[in-house]
Amino acid sequence: MCDVTVVLEWDNPRAYSGTAHEERALAALAVCLRELECSVEIIHVCDVPDASRVRELSARYLTQLERVIVAPGARYYEMKNIGADAARGAIVVLCDTDCELEPGALRQLLAAFDDRSRQVVAGAAYIDPTTFTGRAWSLLTVFPSRSTDDAVELVPSFLANFAAFRRELAMFRFPMHDRMRTQCFELAAKLRANGIDIWRANGARTRHAAPEGFAGFLQRALWTSYDTVAIHAARPMPRVAAVARSFASVASYALRRLRRLATRFSAYGIPRAELPLQLIVIVAFTTVEFLLLPLPLLHGRVPRWAE
Repeated sequence: MCDVTVVLEWDNPRAYSGTAHEERALAALAVCLRELECSVEIIHVCDVPDASRVRELSARYLTQLERVIVAPGARYYEMKNIGADAARGAIVVLCDTDCELEPGALRQLLAAFDDRSRQVVAGAAYIDPTTFTGRAWSLLTVFPSRSTDDAVELVPSFLANFAAFRRELAMFRFPMHDRMRTQCFELAAKLRANGIDIWRANGARTRHAAPEGFAGFLQRALWTSYDTVAIHAARPMPRVAAVARSFASVASYALRRLRRLATRFSAYGIPRAELPLQLIVIVAFTTVEFLLLPLPLLHGRVPRWAE
């Protein structure tokens, strides 16, 4: 038995080549672990048969008791569930391998559990705003801007990139289906329906890597299109209505991004001179989303290469 289990999922294909993102993430995690006075175990969940590269990378930075679980073909949320099932710690921390924890982030996250009534606490994940690409992805995705306080506050949902829960909370498992990135919101709704509050420790900051290149741009647009169609197709309505609502949802996402750009650009670190360029990115991304909407209508599942 240990106090804390940290689950690292190696879903990101870049992770196995040891790129700078994952190197920095492991180094940052090592710094945070040295700040703790409790016992910690690390669980790596890999989706490839050969985990030797993961062990090699981890050995450079981590000295804690480690276990490597090989789950060939497992997807992002499935890996997190596998790690949660195997955890021995009283608190289970889920962390992405491309998230770079700020110093003190893990300590702040765990400190929120000093209040015994709290069963689920999320960290404050954000996309690095120091580059044009990072600022653009902050606007395009669900990530908030970097938190400016250390408060612990109630929130309606959470991101799975950096979050923790008490192991005794057996219902903290992500639903398994073919959607790409809606499971954390579905789990949040289930928790709230069962009277379980979700908290966010704003001082537990972690910087998420922005998607890379044009391939990342297309991939994220495809994910959004696929999830939008899947959500409406699962509801009891005619197919024509589901298609219409899917297009309406994409339009709604675009308006939300434009509103964020117009009213909160300074919070995302966007200089005024950059506003026209960011507007072009939003329009381009939304256009691609619209163009890709027919793909999930024709194919029932996003192809593995697009994950």
